[in-house]
Amino acid sequence: MTRRPRVLQVGPLPRAGAPIGGTQVSFQQLVERLRVHGAIDVEVIDTTRSHERTGGWRGRFSDGLHALRIAAAVYRRARTSDVVMFHASSDGFLLGGPLVRLATRATGRPLIARAFGGGLDETLARKNVFVRWLASASVLQSELVVLQTRALCEALGATSEVRHLPTSRILPKSAPRASERCRKFLMLAQLRPEKGYAEAIAAIEKLPVDCSLTIAGPAMPTTNLELLRGATRARWIGDVAPAAVSELIAQHDALILPTYHAGEGLPGSIIEAFQHGLPVVSTRWRAIPELVQHAVNGLLVEPRDVEDLAAAMGRLAAEPSLFTELRDGALSTGREHSADEAAARVETWISQFAGVPLPSTKHQHEHDSIAPALPQDTTREESRS
Repeated sequence: MTRRPRVLQVGPLPRAGAPIGGTQVSFQQLVERLRVHGAIDVEVIDTTRSHERTGGWRGRFSDGLHALRIAAAVYRRARTSDVVMFHASSDGFLLGGPLVRLATRATGRPLIARAFGGGLDETLARKNVFVRWLASASVLQSELVVLQTRALCEALGATSEVRHLPTSRILPKSAPRASERCRKFLMLAQLRPEKGYAEAIAAIEKLPVDCSLTIAGPAMPTTNLELLRGATRARWIGDVAPAAVSELIAQHDALILPTYHAGEGLPGSIIEAFQHGLPVVSTRWRAIPELVQHAVNGLLVEPRDVEDLAAAMGRLAAEPSLFTELRDGALSTGREHSADEAAARVETWISQFAGVPLPSTKHQHEHDSIAPALPQDTTREESRS
Protein backbone atom coordinates (compact mmCIF):
# COMPACT_ATOMS: atom_id res chain seq x y z
CA MET A 1 0.00 0.00 0.00
CA THR A 2 1.41 3.40 -1.00
CA ARG A 3 2.03 5.62 1.99
CA ARG A 4 0.53 9.09 2.28
CA PRO A 5 2.55 12.32 2.21
CA ARG A 6 3.55 13.49 5.70
CA VAL A 7 3.49 17.18 6.71
CA LEU A 8 4.59 18.99 9.84
CA GLN A 9 2.23 21.96 10.26
CA VAL A 10 3.72 24.79 12.34
CA GLY A 11 1.32 27.55 13.35
CA PRO A 12 -0.90 29.15 16.02
CA LEU A 13 -3.93 27.37 17.44
CA PRO A 14 -6.68 28.98 19.55
CA ARG A 15 -5.88 28.78 23.24
CA ALA A 16 -8.10 29.49 26.23
CA GLY A 17 -7.29 32.81 27.88
CA ALA A 18 -5.60 34.29 24.81
CA PRO A 19 -7.31 36.64 22.30
CA ILE A 20 -8.44 34.63 19.28
CA GLY A 21 -7.96 36.17 15.85
CA GLY A 22 -8.36 35.10 12.27
CA THR A 23 -4.84 33.69 12.13
CA GLN A 24 -5.57 31.05 14.77
CA VAL A 25 -8.96 30.19 13.30
CA SER A 26 -7.57 29.82 9.77
CA PHE A 27 -4.75 27.57 10.90
CA GLN A 28 -7.01 25.44 13.07
CA GLN A 29 -9.55 24.94 10.29
CA LEU A 30 -6.87 24.02 7.76
CA VAL A 31 -5.45 21.37 10.09
CA GLU A 32 -8.97 20.07 10.76
CA ARG A 33 -9.89 19.78 7.10
CA LEU A 34 -6.59 18.08 6.23
CA ARG A 35 -7.26 15.48 8.89
CA VAL A 36 -10.87 14.99 7.80
CA HIS A 37 -9.84 14.50 4.17
CA GLY A 38 -7.26 11.89 5.22
CA ALA A 39 -5.12 12.33 2.10
CA ILE A 40 -1.99 13.23 4.09
CA ASP A 41 -0.61 12.54 7.55
CA VAL A 42 -0.49 15.68 9.71
CA GLU A 43 1.59 16.57 12.75
CA VAL A 44 1.29 19.97 14.45
CA ILE A 45 3.54 22.31 16.38
CA ASP A 46 1.38 24.93 18.10
CA THR A 47 3.17 28.30 18.12
CA THR A 48 0.64 30.19 20.27
CA ARG A 49 2.22 31.65 23.39
CA SER A 50 1.16 30.58 26.84
CA HIS A 51 1.40 34.21 28.03
CA GLU A 52 0.80 37.71 26.65
CA ARG A 53 3.53 39.51 24.75
CA THR A 54 5.31 42.43 26.38
CA GLY A 55 6.99 45.49 24.91
CA GLY A 56 10.49 46.89 25.05
CA TRP A 57 13.70 44.89 25.15
CA ARG A 58 12.11 42.23 27.34
CA GLY A 59 9.47 41.69 24.68
CA ARG A 60 12.06 41.48 21.90
CA PHE A 61 14.09 39.00 23.93
CA SER A 62 10.97 36.92 24.60
CA ASP A 63 10.07 36.99 20.89
CA GLY A 64 13.52 35.80 19.93
CA LEU A 65 13.50 33.01 22.52
CA HIS A 66 10.05 31.89 21.36
CA ALA A 67 11.25 31.76 17.74
CA LEU A 68 14.31 29.71 18.77
CA ARG A 69 12.11 27.21 20.60
CA ILE A 70 9.86 26.81 17.58
CA ALA A 71 12.86 26.28 15.29
CA ALA A 72 14.32 23.71 17.69
CA ALA A 73 11.01 21.83 17.71
CA VAL A 74 10.94 21.90 13.90
CA TYR A 75 14.50 20.56 13.77
CA ARG A 76 13.61 17.66 16.09
CA ARG A 77 10.35 16.69 14.42
CA ALA A 78 10.87 17.49 10.72
CA ARG A 79 12.84 14.28 10.15
CA THR A 80 9.67 12.19 10.35
CA SER A 81 7.85 14.39 7.80
CA ASP A 82 8.23 14.94 4.06
CA VAL A 83 7.37 18.66 4.13
CA VAL A 84 7.23 21.43 6.72
CA MET A 85 4.57 24.14 6.40
CA PHE A 86 5.08 27.26 8.53
CA HIS A 87 2.20 29.69 9.20
CA ALA A 88 2.69 33.11 10.82
CA SER A 89 1.61 36.74 10.84
CA SER A 90 3.88 39.21 9.05
CA ASP A 91 6.09 39.91 12.08
CA GLY A 92 6.26 36.25 13.05
CA PHE A 93 7.03 35.32 9.45
CA LEU A 94 10.03 37.67 9.38
CA LEU A 95 11.28 36.83 12.90
CA GLY A 96 10.70 33.09 13.08
CA GLY A 97 10.78 32.29 9.37
CA PRO A 98 14.58 32.48 8.94
CA LEU A 99 15.12 30.13 11.89
CA VAL A 100 12.50 27.67 10.64
CA ARG A 101 14.12 27.83 7.21
CA LEU A 102 17.50 27.02 8.80
CA ALA A 103 15.97 24.05 10.63
CA THR A 104 14.41 22.65 7.45
CA ARG A 105 17.63 23.11 5.52
CA ALA A 106 19.51 21.24 8.24
CA THR A 107 17.07 18.33 8.02
CA GLY A 108 16.82 18.39 4.24
CA ARG A 109 13.07 19.04 4.24
CA PRO A 110 11.28 21.43 1.86
CA LEU A 111 9.52 24.40 3.46
CA ILE A 112 6.20 25.94 2.50
CA ALA A 113 6.05 29.32 4.27
CA ARG A 114 2.66 31.00 4.64
CA ALA A 115 2.21 34.63 5.74
CA PHE A 116 -1.18 35.62 7.12
CA GLY A 117 -2.66 39.06 6.50
CA GLY A 118 -2.02 41.56 3.76
CA GLY A 119 0.81 43.63 5.21
CA LEU A 120 3.95 41.54 4.66
CA ASP A 121 5.30 43.97 2.07
CA GLU A 122 4.90 47.01 4.32
CA THR A 123 6.18 45.16 7.38
CA LEU A 124 9.27 44.11 5.42
CA ALA A 125 9.83 47.67 4.21
CA ARG A 126 9.81 48.98 7.80
CA LYS A 127 12.53 46.59 8.94
CA ASN A 128 16.23 47.45 8.92
CA VAL A 129 18.59 46.41 6.16
CA PHE A 130 19.81 43.31 7.98
CA VAL A 131 16.30 41.95 8.62
CA ARG A 132 15.30 42.57 5.01
CA TRP A 133 18.42 40.83 3.74
CA LEU A 134 17.96 37.90 6.11
CA ALA A 135 14.34 37.39 5.09
CA SER A 136 15.20 37.65 1.40
CA ALA A 137 17.99 35.09 1.80
CA SER A 138 16.04 32.62 3.90
CA VAL A 139 12.28 32.38 4.40
CA LEU A 140 11.47 34.21 1.17
CA GLN A 141 13.60 31.62 -0.62
CA SER A 142 11.52 28.74 0.71
CA GLU A 143 10.45 26.14 -1.81
CA LEU A 144 7.07 27.88 -1.78
CA VAL A 145 5.76 31.12 -0.26
CA VAL A 146 1.99 31.23 0.24
CA LEU A 147 0.31 34.64 0.45
CA GLN A 148 -3.22 35.71 1.27
CA THR A 149 -3.82 38.50 -1.25
CA ARG A 150 -3.23 38.91 -4.95
CA ALA A 151 -1.59 42.28 -4.30
CA LEU A 152 1.07 40.59 -2.14
CA CYS A 153 1.62 37.90 -4.76
CA GLU A 154 2.30 40.60 -7.34
CA ALA A 155 4.59 42.53 -4.98
CA LEU A 156 6.74 39.52 -4.00
CA GLY A 157 6.36 37.22 -6.98
CA ALA A 158 9.45 38.57 -8.73
CA THR A 159 11.79 37.34 -5.98
CA SER A 160 10.04 34.21 -4.65
CA GLU A 161 8.05 31.22 -5.79
CA VAL A 162 4.61 32.33 -4.59
CA ARG A 163 1.11 30.91 -4.64
CA HIS A 164 -2.17 32.57 -3.71
CA LEU A 165 -4.24 31.09 -0.85
CA PRO A 166 -7.07 33.44 0.16
CA THR A 167 -8.80 33.27 3.52
CA SER A 168 -11.28 30.41 3.81
CA ARG A 169 -13.74 29.05 6.34
CA ILE A 170 -15.70 25.84 6.84
CA LEU A 171 -19.07 26.23 5.15
CA PRO A 172 -22.17 26.24 7.38
CA LYS A 173 -24.06 22.97 7.54
CA SER A 174 -27.46 24.66 7.26
CA ALA A 175 -28.88 27.24 4.89
CA PRO A 176 -28.76 30.89 5.99
CA ARG A 177 -31.76 32.59 7.56
CA ALA A 178 -33.62 34.72 5.03
CA SER A 179 -34.32 38.32 6.07
CA GLU A 180 -36.57 40.66 4.12
CA ARG A 181 -35.13 43.77 5.76
CA CYS A 182 -31.72 44.79 7.00
CA ARG A 183 -31.92 46.03 10.57
CA LYS A 184 -29.40 44.05 12.62
CA PHE A 185 -25.78 45.02 11.97
CA LEU A 186 -22.79 43.14 13.36
CA MET A 187 -19.12 44.05 13.74
CA LEU A 188 -16.83 41.10 14.53
CA ALA A 189 -13.11 41.78 15.04
CA GLN A 190 -10.26 42.11 17.48
CA LEU A 191 -11.05 45.56 18.84
CA ARG A 192 -8.05 47.59 17.87
CA PRO A 193 -8.96 51.25 17.15
CA GLU A 194 -7.82 50.86 13.55
CA LYS A 195 -10.50 48.22 13.00
CA GLY A 196 -12.96 51.12 13.07
CA TYR A 197 -15.22 50.37 16.03
CA ALA A 198 -15.41 54.08 16.95
CA GLU A 199 -16.60 54.90 13.44
CA ALA A 200 -19.15 52.08 13.64
CA ILE A 201 -20.52 53.39 16.94
CA ALA A 202 -20.84 56.88 15.47
CA ALA A 203 -22.48 55.58 12.28
CA ILE A 204 -25.25 53.60 13.98
CA GLU A 205 -26.34 56.80 15.74
CA LYS A 206 -27.30 58.19 12.32
CA LEU A 207 -29.55 55.29 11.35
CA PRO A 208 -33.26 54.80 12.15
CA VAL A 209 -34.00 53.82 15.73
CA ASP A 210 -35.10 50.32 14.76
CA CYS A 211 -31.58 49.53 13.52
CA SER A 212 -29.10 47.99 15.95
CA LEU A 213 -25.37 47.27 16.10
CA THR A 214 -23.73 44.39 17.94
CA ILE A 215 -19.96 44.61 18.42
CA ALA A 216 -18.20 41.33 19.16
CA GLY A 217 -14.54 40.66 19.75
CA PRO A 218 -11.82 40.73 22.37
CA ALA A 219 -10.55 43.96 23.88
CA MET A 220 -6.92 44.70 23.09
CA PRO A 221 -4.41 46.85 25.03
CA THR A 222 -5.38 49.88 22.91
CA THR A 223 -9.16 49.36 23.10
CA ASN A 224 -11.23 52.29 24.40
CA LEU A 225 -13.38 50.36 26.85
CA GLU A 226 -15.15 53.50 28.04
CA LEU A 227 -16.38 54.19 24.51
CA LEU A 228 -17.57 50.62 23.98
CA ARG A 229 -19.36 50.39 27.31
CA GLY A 230 -20.91 53.84 27.04
CA ALA A 231 -22.38 53.47 23.53
CA THR A 232 -26.16 53.96 23.56
CA ARG A 233 -27.02 52.42 20.17
CA ALA A 234 -24.31 49.74 20.03
CA ARG A 235 -23.94 46.70 22.28
CA TRP A 236 -20.52 45.19 22.97
CA ILE A 237 -20.77 41.51 23.91
CA GLY A 238 -17.06 40.83 24.37
CA ASP A 239 -15.10 37.92 22.96
CA VAL A 240 -17.00 35.09 21.28
CA ALA A 241 -15.88 31.46 21.33
CA PRO A 242 -15.14 30.12 17.82
CA ALA A 243 -17.92 27.53 18.19
CA ALA A 244 -20.48 30.31 18.80
CA VAL A 245 -19.49 32.59 15.91
CA SER A 246 -21.71 30.92 13.31
CA GLU A 247 -24.82 31.25 15.47
CA LEU A 248 -24.00 34.89 16.23
CA ILE A 249 -23.61 35.79 12.55
CA ALA A 250 -26.85 33.98 11.68
CA GLN A 251 -28.75 36.25 14.09
CA HIS A 252 -27.81 39.38 12.09
CA ASP A 253 -28.54 40.85 8.68
CA ALA A 254 -25.28 42.51 7.63
CA LEU A 255 -21.65 42.76 8.73
CA ILE A 256 -19.69 46.00 8.95
CA LEU A 257 -15.91 46.27 9.11
CA PRO A 258 -14.75 49.89 8.69
CA THR A 259 -11.10 48.90 8.98
CA TYR A 260 -7.96 50.90 8.30
CA HIS A 261 -5.66 48.35 9.96
CA ALA A 262 -2.23 48.43 8.30
CA GLY A 263 -1.87 44.65 8.18
CA GLU A 264 -5.36 43.91 6.88
CA GLY A 265 -5.63 40.99 4.51
CA LEU A 266 -8.84 39.13 3.70
CA PRO A 267 -10.65 39.07 7.07
CA GLY A 268 -12.18 35.77 8.08
CA SER A 269 -15.18 37.55 9.55
CA ILE A 270 -16.10 38.75 6.06
CA ILE A 271 -15.80 35.23 4.65
CA GLU A 272 -18.00 33.84 7.43
CA ALA A 273 -20.56 36.60 6.91
CA PHE A 274 -20.72 35.85 3.19
CA GLN A 275 -21.19 32.14 3.85
CA HIS A 276 -24.21 33.01 6.01
CA GLY A 277 -25.64 35.27 3.32
CA LEU A 278 -24.79 38.58 5.02
CA PRO A 279 -23.77 41.51 2.82
CA VAL A 280 -20.71 43.38 4.09
CA VAL A 281 -20.02 47.09 4.42
CA SER A 282 -16.26 47.62 4.55
CA THR A 283 -13.58 50.05 3.45
CA ARG A 284 -11.62 50.63 0.28
CA TRP A 285 -8.51 49.60 2.13
CA ARG A 286 -5.60 47.42 1.05
CA ALA A 287 -6.92 44.05 -0.19
CA ILE A 288 -10.51 44.44 1.01
CA PRO A 289 -11.77 45.21 -2.55
CA GLU A 290 -10.36 41.83 -3.64
CA LEU A 291 -13.08 40.33 -1.47
CA VAL A 292 -15.88 42.86 -1.07
CA GLN A 293 -17.11 43.86 -4.52
CA HIS A 294 -19.06 47.08 -4.44
CA ALA A 295 -22.76 46.59 -5.26
CA VAL A 296 -22.18 42.84 -5.82
CA ASN A 297 -21.79 41.31 -2.36
CA GLY A 298 -21.52 44.45 -0.25
CA LEU A 299 -20.74 48.15 -0.23
CA LEU A 300 -17.36 49.89 0.02
CA VAL A 301 -16.79 53.15 1.88
CA GLU A 302 -13.86 55.42 2.55
CA PRO A 303 -11.74 54.69 5.63
CA ARG A 304 -12.41 56.84 8.72
CA ASP A 305 -15.48 58.42 7.03
CA VAL A 306 -18.44 58.12 9.40
CA GLU A 307 -20.85 59.82 7.01
CA ASP A 308 -19.95 57.45 4.18
CA LEU A 309 -20.27 54.45 6.48
CA ALA A 310 -23.65 55.58 7.82
CA ALA A 311 -24.91 56.25 4.30
CA ALA A 312 -23.98 52.73 3.15
CA MET A 313 -25.60 51.14 6.20
CA GLY A 314 -28.64 53.34 5.63
CA ARG A 315 -28.93 52.13 2.03
CA LEU A 316 -29.09 48.52 3.17
CA ALA A 317 -31.76 49.44 5.71
CA ALA A 318 -33.82 51.54 3.29
CA GLU A 319 -33.54 49.52 0.06
CA PRO A 320 -34.83 45.94 0.47
CA SER A 321 -34.18 45.11 -3.19
CA LEU A 322 -30.51 46.13 -2.89
CA PHE A 323 -30.20 44.19 0.35
CA THR A 324 -31.62 41.05 -1.27
CA GLU A 325 -29.34 41.37 -4.30
CA LEU A 326 -26.22 41.81 -2.18
CA ARG A 327 -27.30 38.95 0.07
CA ASP A 328 -27.35 36.58 -2.91
CA GLY A 329 -23.97 37.89 -4.07
CA ALA A 330 -22.53 37.36 -0.62
CA LEU A 331 -23.68 33.76 -0.54
CA SER A 332 -22.09 33.10 -3.93
CA THR A 333 -18.76 34.58 -2.85
CA GLY A 334 -18.85 32.62 0.40
CA ARG A 335 -19.00 29.31 -1.47
CA GLU A 336 -15.80 30.24 -3.32
CA HIS A 337 -13.91 30.43 -0.01
CA SER A 338 -14.58 26.94 1.28
CA ALA A 339 -12.00 25.56 3.73
CA ASP A 340 -12.28 22.21 1.95
CA GLU A 341 -11.17 23.76 -1.32
CA ALA A 342 -8.26 25.50 0.41
CA ALA A 343 -7.23 22.25 2.08
CA ALA A 344 -7.36 20.42 -1.25
CA ARG A 345 -5.02 23.03 -2.74
CA VAL A 346 -2.60 22.66 0.16
CA GLU A 347 -2.70 18.87 -0.20
CA THR A 348 -1.62 19.22 -3.82
CA TRP A 349 1.31 21.44 -2.88
CA ILE A 350 2.42 19.11 -0.09
CA SER A 351 2.27 16.13 -2.44
CA GLN A 352 4.26 18.04 -5.06
CA PHE A 353 7.11 19.00 -2.75
CA ALA A 354 7.09 15.69 -0.89
CA GLY A 355 7.36 13.75 -4.12
CA VAL A 356 4.66 11.42 -2.79
CA PRO A 357 1.39 11.10 -4.72
CA LEU A 358 -1.93 11.58 -3.01
CA PRO A 359 -4.14 8.52 -2.51
CA SER A 360 -6.26 7.78 -5.56
CA THR A 361 -9.46 7.77 -3.51
CA LYS A 362 -9.57 10.84 -1.34
CA HIS A 363 -12.05 11.46 1.47
CA GLN A 364 -15.28 12.99 0.24
CA HIS A 365 -15.69 16.51 1.57
CA GLU A 366 -18.40 16.78 4.18
CA HIS A 367 -19.13 20.45 3.61
CA ASP A 368 -18.78 20.88 -0.15
CA SER A 369 -21.77 23.14 -0.46
CA ILE A 370 -24.51 25.00 1.25
CA ALA A 371 -27.97 25.69 -0.06
CA PRO A 372 -27.74 27.38 -3.50
CA ALA A 373 -30.41 29.91 -2.56
CA LEU A 374 -31.85 31.36 0.61
CA PRO A 375 -35.00 29.65 1.89
CA GLN A 376 -38.33 31.32 1.46
CA ASP A 377 -39.08 31.39 5.19
CA THR A 378 -38.86 35.09 5.95
CA THR A 379 -39.63 34.89 9.65
CA ARG A 380 -37.45 36.66 11.28
CA GLU A 381 2.04 24.46 20.15
CA GLU A 382 3.72 26.82 21.34
CA SER A 383 6.33 24.03 20.77
CA ARG A 384 6.46 21.22 23.32
CA SER A 385 10.13 21.81 24.03
